[in-house]
Amino acid sequence: MIIDIHTHTFPPLGSMCGEDPPELQMRFLQHHLYFHHQGWYCEQTKQITLEPSLYDSDKPGINGMRDVDFRVGGFGRLMYTDNGENFWIQWLPPSFRELECTPELLLANMDYVGIDFAVLCPTHIYGELNEYTSNCVRSYPYRFVGIAAIREWRGFEGDEIARLTRAVEEMGLIGLHFATEAFFMVDYLEDWSSKRFDPLWKEVERLNIPVFWDIFSWGNDPWAQWKLEAKRLSDWANRFSQIPSLITHGLPILRWEHSADHVVIPDFIWELYRRPNIYVEVMLPGQLGQEYEYPYPIAKTILYELHQELGPHKLVWGSDLPTIERMVTYRQSLEYLKYCDFLNEEDYGLLTGGNAKRLLKLS
Repeated sequence: MIIDIHTHTFPPLGSMCGEDPPELQMRFLQHHLYFHHQGWYCEQTKQITLEPSLYDSDKPGINGMRDVDFRVGGFGRLMYTDNGENFWIQWLPPSFRELECTPELLLANMDYVGIDFAVLCPTHIYGELNEYTSNCVRSYPYRFVGIAAIREWRGFEGDEIARLTRAVEEMGLIGLHFATEAFFMVDYLEDWSSKRFDPLWKEVERLNIPVFWDIFSWGNDPWAQWKLEAKRLSDWANRFSQIPSLITHGLPILRWEHSADHVVIPDFIWELYRRPNIYVEVMLPGQLGQEYEYPYPIAKTILYELHQELGPHKLVWGSDLPTIERMVTYRQSLEYLKYCDFLNEEDYGLLTGGNAKRLLKLS
């Protein structure tokens, strides 16, 4: 069985979904794209800028967000206007006219490529999705499982802990997605690894579910911030050693020393990845596609090093469909693994399904 650990379904971006208003979703999207490597195209100058005027550079949180009429465009684009100039970024493939990914569209892609099962991962940039995700799973229980989301920056509050409990015990979701980026809502003044958040993690332990981590870096020195978040997560994984966790998106390769045939993985990354309760998502096209060409010879080098250092039982394949199709097709997001000839049949099976089944306790 081939399992994609990282997919998304969502209603049209900018529409009402769940309890959160569309305006909050737009704030999340605007912040998410503060530092995006793809760049923004200016319709007036016909140039791409890597320094969008979306926020005050000294204030990477909510209080630094500028009012630039950030909005949804058509055909996969997000847009904003600053000083009379219009900017857009190709966030989804151009074929996404309405910027929506229904479960039926996801299933059609899965059937075409030969993917048996998928995990639906909610994030705030797509809306407040617990009920929506639950409905997708209930409609197609033999093809999907879903994980839950909470308002991370308020994760120590009883209401948010209760939100998680309801999502698992009543809605049938089987994990928690936790994005450290969400702390921009409080200008990154809260520390999710502090003991203030322990009641949340104790409830995760009681529910016996995994955590899907989305580590985010911000500000004028994003590499230093990613290092800080990785250190926090390593310490957290040691304290809560009974909670299995997946580091989504895998390696932020373009943030550290690399070339077309070599990557130096820092020691603090190995410290985190070697924690017994940590799994690592292998989603290399999403990390390499902006700079390198398919089939990414460097991907073979990176995966070989991960495989040698961590063994075959900690690596989990995911695609990040539909956004991955900015870089490669859905089929290519899986088939580049076939160039990794050091993977034997058993290792390939663990990477593309077996490890996901164990992490999610799927029968």
